[in-house]
Amino acid sequence: MLLLPLAIIMGIFGYLFKHYPPEEKNLLYGYRTKKALKNEANWKKAQSLFSKFTLKYLPIIIASGILALILEIIIGISNRNNLFYILLIIEAIITIWYLFIIYFKVEKRL
Repeated sequence: MLLLPLAIIMGIFGYLFKHYPPEEKNLLYGYRTKKALKNEANWKKAQSLFSKFTLKYLPIIIASGILALILEIIIGISNRNNLFYILLIIEAIITIWYLFIIYFKVEKRL
């Protein structure tokens, strides 16, 4: 069960970055990459783009997370551990895809 918690966490971050973006560069809160930290304009743009793309792809991750949870319950009832591991790998791949697509889209626009 990777996707549903990820969707909840990323939804919270997307909401926070949209409504309460970090005003200044800091060590704790913000989309922090080399390009984002380059100057103040990039910093503000990166925070905005991160929230935009996080929320744009969030419904896909939520739907995938719910589907994965249902499949995990079915697999758990049928006691097929090998299918559980395959589903876990698929969830990890979707998680990595989600994070990389956000990263590449934000970095491309900076």
